[in-house]
This record gives sequence, C-alpha cells and structure tokens, in this order.
Amino acid sequence: MNSDPESKPALRTLLRARRRALGTDFRDAAARAAAVHARHLPGWDSARRVALFWANDGELDPVNLLADCRRRHCEVYLPVLADGNHLEFRLWSREETLAPNVLGIPEPGSDSPQCAPAQLDIVVMPLVAWQRDGTRLGMGGGFYDRTFAGVSGPLRVGLAFACQEASALPGDPWDIPLDFVITEAGLTRCNGPGKTSREI
Repeated sequence: MNSDPESKPALRTLLRARRRALGTDFRDAAARAAAVHARHLPGWDSARRVALFWANDGELDPVNLLADCRRRHCEVYLPVLADGNHLEFRLWSREETLAPNVLGIPEPGSDSPQCAPAQLDIVVMPLVAWQRDGTRLGMGGGFYDRTFAGVSGPLRVGLAFACQEASALPGDPWDIPLDFVITEAGLTRCNGPGKTSREI
C-alpha cells in the first residue's frame, strides 16, 4: 500500500476490509507459505516457548506455525486479556478447550501455566498494517505495546498478508517495533526507523 500517513482509524478500516476480502483458497495457501518462511527466523528451530495468537477478523492464521511448534514439542502460549489492558501468556496444551474472552477471541483458562513476556523466545503478533522499519499498526487496544514496554528478550514477529504492508504509518512514541514480519511472500528483517530492511 503506497500512501501518505493517514489517521490510524482510517487505515484500520481500509486494511481490515482488504484482508477480510481475501478468498479462502488464498488464505489457506498463505498460511502454508508463511509457516515455511517462519523456519528462517533466527532461533525458530531451537525455540522452546513461542507465543502465537488465535486468528480473528480475517487475520492470517498461524495454524501451520502451531503445527510446526507441536511437531517440535515446543510450548505454545496464547495471549489472555489481563487487568490494566495488558496481556498474559498462558500455555495452550493440546487437550485444553479454549473459552472466548470479552472480545469473543478464544483463550486458555486462568489455571493454565503462565509465561512471563520476557521468558518467551518468540512472540508472533497479529497486526492490521506493517512497515518495513518495524512499525506495527494493531487493532487499537495497545495490548502488545503495554505488555512488551521495557521488555527485552523475545523476538517480536508480525504475521500478516503482504497486502497489509504500508509505505508510511502514523506512529506513537510508545509503539513497540517488530524485529521481523512474516507474510505469504517472504520474511522481512526490520531494522528500525531510518534503516534499510531486507528480505530473507
């Protein structure tokens, strides 16, 4: 998407509609391709604690990333809404039945083991739009930004369709940048504002 910076609400409306309009066959193929590209992430094969998300509102589904994690016996965590508009990350075991939260998104129960954000190896985040310097536009709740403020350690990875890329995004000082973005088209290393990103 090539455009001048627009308001965040306008961008969210545009790009949410764009991803919801994608066909089922394309979505399925994109999910498979993204899982292949994820294998090139630094530390993916050795990661023991990976946070994924439950796809919602037309998001690129990480189901194939989940299958790869299960195959490697990697612990998979899902975000759970917590007090203060933060996220907790709770273990998603194969046997557990998830329950919808107040937003209607399935999540593990409060009795599931919890992993502190700093102890995750990789956190895969949903997004509405992304920029090659690592700027991420989310749904507007600020959950990931608040949760990972001041946290170092986990690799921060956006998962999205290639059509969600923007050439310019409005940002705020508290936005947490991404290290990488995975799309069906490839893996992009994000090097921060003013620096050159590259495809892997």
